[in-house]
Amino acid sequence: MDGPPELSRRLKSNQLAMIGIGGAIGTGLFLGSTLAISNAGPATIVAYILCGLVAMVIAWALAEMVVVHPEAGAFGAIAHRYLGGWAGFVVRDLRAARQRPGLATARPALDCVQRLLAR
Repeated sequence: MDGPPELSRRLKSNQLAMIGIGGAIGTGLFLGSTLAISNAGPATIVAYILCGLVAMVIAWALAEMVVVHPEAGAFGAIAHRYLGGWAGFVVRDLRAARQRPGLATARPALDCVQRLLAR
């Protein structure tokens, strides 16, 4: 029998990118919360904790629903199953509307890259 596997002490580029993104988001939250704390005081921290708990409960509830009824379709399928067809339509439509601005800004960038590669 071999011993336990050795840990790899290397980070891949995607792991480094996630660490960087997490650091940037954390820094933004830290610096942004100083203004809120200076205006509202310790109530800001209580509000952050309550919002975090609500988000955690929602994530757990969604996880439970997905485990009980696994099907393709993400949040739209969950809303359709539990809240009805209209809710499923609204959730799917809002998701599509949220992604449209990203597609609109990605297209000019893709055109620029294609022009550079065509040279």
